[in-house]
Amino acid sequence: LTPSGHMTLPWNIQSHSTKQVNQVNLTQKVSRKEFNQPEVMTAMIKEITNLNNNGTYTEVKQEPWQPIVDTMWVINKSTEDDGKNAGKIKARLVVRGDQDAGEDDIRCDSPTVDRTTVKFMLALAANQGFEIRAVDISAAFLQGRALDREVYVRPPPEFKKPGVVWKLLKGLDGLKEAARLWYDKLTKAMLKAGGQRLIGDPACFLFFEKGQWIGFVMVHVDNIIPGGTPEFNKMIMTTLRT
Repeated sequence: LTPSGHMTLPWNIQSHSTKQVNQVNLTQKVSRKEFNQPEVMTAMIKEITNLNNNGTYTEVKQEPWQPIVDTMWVINKSTEDDGKNAGKIKARLVVRGDQDAGEDDIRCDSPTVDRTTVKFMLALAANQGFEIRAVDISAAFLQGRALDREVYVRPPPEFKKPGVVWKLLKGLDGLKEAARLWYDKLTKAMLKAGGQRLIGDPACFLFFEKGQWIGFVMVHVDNIIPGGTPEFNKMIMTTLRT
């Protein structure tokens, strides 16, 4: 979790040739020359460490019967002009979702808060004098609920071991149901904390105490907007940390 205010909460490389199976997706901000810099490998190591810390996969012996899905790197360079993150390289490992045949009944929808709901809730919050927060969940998909099907992926070349593939335990960017797994995990946490889904918008949760409205949480994938009384905001931030 990385909320606004620069506070970090503990929520909780790819081939150099696009002709090879494992590819690199470079944004316009990162050139091929820059890709060969040590900072890129450092970013890749950080991403793999993050995957391990979140229990995203386990290494298993490759078997002939396993359908293997490729992975690829997405390399970005920050354009934030704050003197700290400007030019910072970020590497993200994603699944080649186009290769994942999956199952026909996989639920991959993930509700996001409607723009009208956002305007309405912020207007009500202003009237109530609620404090509004903005929270960005770091590596949200890695923190979703566990996968309920078997998915095997080919590790990136830089971290590949002979005869070994990864069995995914959680959703990874690019996987069909990754966003849904995250939404399910977050919804469970909100309901457990006493929230009620807004009728007509399942990405907005309302909270009451002794019949009084004390706060709300709006969700747009990994961006969360909580608002409410000081006590409520403290409670909801604690919930997001666990």
